[in-house]
Amino acid sequence: MLNHQTEQELPTNEEFITWVKRAIADLNAKPSHFLVDKDRPGSVNRVSEIMKKPENLRLRIAHRLESELLSVAEQKGKTLLPILPRCQCGKWIGR
Repeated sequence: MLNHQTEQELPTNEEFITWVKRAIADLNAKPSHFLVDKDRPGSVNRVSEIMKKPENLRLRIAHRLESELLSVAEQKGKTLLPILPRCQCGKWIGR
């Protein structure tokens, strides 16, 4: 089980990437399984590229990646705690 931010602030890019790496390992998956757009063949490398250069991570992409990882964890019956902050209603908080 992974730890997550308990405060209502965004994690740094490096913290988020560390969470992603652990999540992918816990799910026994590969980075190329996430953020894939069928119309964009190069998108299979998107997560690997973000992991190499965390400074290129954008909040919109981070939210999409987190959502995909949480969805796969739920499908596999694994517990994966979100890292991006949410309000008390459970919705994602973004800028």
